[in-house]
Amino acid sequence: MKRSKKFSAIICAIAIIVSTITYYPTNNVSATTYDSLTYTTLDSNLSYCIVSQSIEGWSAPFYGDGGVTFQLIYSADNKKADTKISINGTETTSGVVTFYDQGTVKVNPQLFEDNAYTEMVITTTTGSATIVFKKGNPSGGGEIVTTTNSSGEVITPGQDTTNPSGTETTKQSEQTTAKPATSLPKKVIGLVANSKSDPYTIENAIMFAWAGADDPANVAGYDPTVTSTVIYIYKDGKQVTKIGNATKGGVVGGLSAGSYTAQAANVNSMGEGELSEKVSFTVTGATLNYTYPVSCIGPKTPAGLSYITGNPEVPADNPAQADNKLGVAWAASSEASIPSADSSVVGYNLYLFDAKTGTPYRRVYVDGITKSNVILESVSAGEYLAYLSAVDAEGRESALAATSFGQSSKVTVKGQVIDNAQSFDKPNQPNLPLGLSILTEGIKYGFTIAWSGEADLTGQRLNLFVDGVCIKVGINGNVASYYENRLATGTYEVEVRSQYTSNNVESFGLKKTVSIKADPGLTGKTPAELADPAYSEYEEPTTNPTTAAEPTTTAKPTSENETPVVETTPSGETPPEVGTTTGKTETTSAVETTKPKEPDANVETTTKKQPSQITKNSPVKVGKAVVKKAVKNKNAKKISLKLKRVKGAIKYKVQIAKDKKFKKIIVTKTTKKLAYSVLNGKFKKTKKLYARAKAIIVKEKKIYQGKWSNPKLVKIKK
Repeated sequence: MKRSKKFSAIICAIAIIVSTITYYPTNNVSATTYDSLTYTTLDSNLSYCIVSQSIEGWSAPFYGDGGVTFQLIYSADNKKADTKISINGTETTSGVVTFYDQGTVKVNPQLFEDNAYTEMVITTTTGSATIVFKKGNPSGGGEIVTTTNSSGEVITPGQDTTNPSGTETTKQSEQTTAKPATSLPKKVIGLVANSKSDPYTIENAIMFAWAGADDPANVAGYDPTVTSTVIYIYKDGKQVTKIGNATKGGVVGGLSAGSYTAQAANVNSMGEGELSEKVSFTVTGATLNYTYPVSCIGPKTPAGLSYITGNPEVPADNPAQADNKLGVAWAASSEASIPSADSSVVGYNLYLFDAKTGTPYRRVYVDGITKSNVILESVSAGEYLAYLSAVDAEGRESALAATSFGQSSKVTVKGQVIDNAQSFDKPNQPNLPLGLSILTEGIKYGFTIAWSGEADLTGQRLNLFVDGVCIKVGINGNVASYYENRLATGTYEVEVRSQYTSNNVESFGLKKTVSIKADPGLTGKTPAELADPAYSEYEEPTTNPTTAAEPTTTAKPTSENETPVVETTPSGETPPEVGTTTGKTETTSAVETTKPKEPDANVETTTKKQPSQITKNSPVKVGKAVVKKAVKNKNAKKISLKLKRVKGAIKYKVQIAKDKKFKKIIVTKTTKKLAYSVLNGKFKKTKKLYARAKAIIVKEKKIYQGKWSNPKLVKIKK
């Protein structure tokens, strides 16, 4: 119990990136001046050297708060009142030091003196640390101040150190490689699950930590054969998910409020070891409309998620602080020195939830293992929960990472309320380029679209819409702007969307109403006359798609009277997935995984292997939708619809057309609302319109669509 409490105290101090529960040694040099130390590069102008340190629970320093502060994290046992910080020999808690608490110190590198060395000394009740920062190109270096460890021994550069337990430490720069295994790995020791560390609480998330199998100080659990650790999460006796590559000290998000339990197991080349002791925990917050995959077998869960938007330490002129923008930062998976490093990562999925209702708002894909931040454009004003998953080349996802202790788990976006939510059921949408703007100021005729020259639009095209009509596909060329002057004089709703070239999936749009004058050198045209025939909308699949099978899970025996260890292996088969129907019911076989049930401590389990189970889905019948009402004012661009509720439907697809047979479709939209308004510039001049809808049911992540309703004539009000 005492040991678990100690691990809990250590981990609760971890704000963003957790390394290992270990002790980092002196930088192994024999120099006596700053300029002859060995430094770790932070960026082109700044580097640092840990001259010596003996503080309990020390973790690898890192950039946090969207890259604004440099953070040093250690055990929360080091109380704030007993911590002293000095900069170049002068004790201080302000200026360069922007924040300090028990177990956390943050500094702003921008406040360091240019072309100089800055020495920081942190003294606590359990030891001290000396860090030297090198900014720019100093002309010379002063003497290094020696420090003492927790035993009172003087530590100088180059001196070998031991941690308080007397075990020799490993150099920070060394990379450990798991040894070959001849048996299953040792049991996980000290598993803790926390959602609160006074005075901070993370909502809809939980932080997991345990004693590292790579730490020699963890005598009972030290096992150099361990390659990863898995975590099983249960709710109401049922498995919520299995996190295949859990990150120690990582914060797992996307969990609905409620009571849970969890167990962990180490993994080596022989398989999963014995499950750890069960821990119970409570998640606070909202009930989220999100179901975790039964097994997150993808890359390691990312770490270091933090908000740029709304962060008081991020300057007000940062683009992420502007209206209708949301920016987040994280630790890139390419960073080899952090626990969440994973070379299999090819990108990230960013999930946004409405923090008040728990409903999904948007999911955006961020391409690249080295990416560590993104700013989303055109985000509706509101309060959100943001989560990040890592994705590998096979499309497998990690668990969702959440923000950690030290900042709010929610973020507020200011600006306009925009109806541009997108269901997670749709494929990932692209992001609009940073700095995208629709400009008319100083432009005599027409308007200009501009965006940041640093924006990466690989695999995407920017499409230009006017009054709902795409008048130009792919306006992104060799320059970061596009000039449009073909329209007649008038007032228009201009919109820009980004679209993937591979599957036609479009982003939310950036819209602006503009009044322009026609170019006298051209014949001004209407949006309909300028319609680009190259434009193609994304179409949902109407046939049964096939996807990779969920892994088949079998119970692997351990020694007698031990809990069976679950080993996940690919089934090697690709079962058909239930696709879209047209009113008919379809029944398809799907491979289901056997989930390790939450063990009962009072019931002895057997070690007999269990085969994978194959069951059939129940038939799903989707009721036919009905458009109860469709109304438009004479000169309006908007049609108001009322739909009849269909049992089991979570959303509806709506179409508006010029003809009763729907050969001249103007718009297709998907909504979760029964009362819904459809906006399109073509509605204004059209005298006769028809509306129809169909219901959509999602069951076990399979999509079922009903029949189209009978056409409904749109009533035109004078």
